[in-house]
Amino acid sequence: MNWTGKAQNGIAARLTDINGDGHDDLVVSDTDAEAPGGYNDAGAITVLKGTKDWLTDTGAQTFSLDTEGVPGDMTGGDWFGDAISPADYNGDGKPDLAVGVPNRTEGAGAVALLYAGADGLTAEGSALIGPRDLGSPADDAAFGKELSGPATK
Repeated sequence: MNWTGKAQNGIAARLTDINGDGHDDLVVSDTDAEAPGGYNDAGAITVLKGTKDWLTDTGAQTFSLDTEGVPGDMTGGDWFGDAISPADYNGDGKPDLAVGVPNRTEGAGAVALLYAGADGLTAEGSALIGPRDLGSPADDAAFGKELSGPATK
């Protein structure tokens, strides 16, 4: 099949059924996405919905540190979306997303957690976790640069 939707910036990062409809959705990562004010490389992810006929950009969702409800603020050079790991982090049976932000806070890095809902991802209840939150004030740690593959129970 050929893609007939709007052109997407970034790379295809993961396939996972975020909304639980039985069709894999595609997470596209664009670490080059611009922050408000023109700052480069802030990063964003876009989720394209899976359907019985393939993927569609109808109802696509885009998230970044500038999305209302996601903790933090979007700045240049964060690289939000550098790594993506789907797993059921809150135990509701749907794959949520851990999103690496390895250059956040002067290179210390962070991981954003976005939770799945019936309509896809939601910023509600999302979290931003960095090394300092775990008791390790590591500068230049690039926390979130590498995330494991999908976790299993």
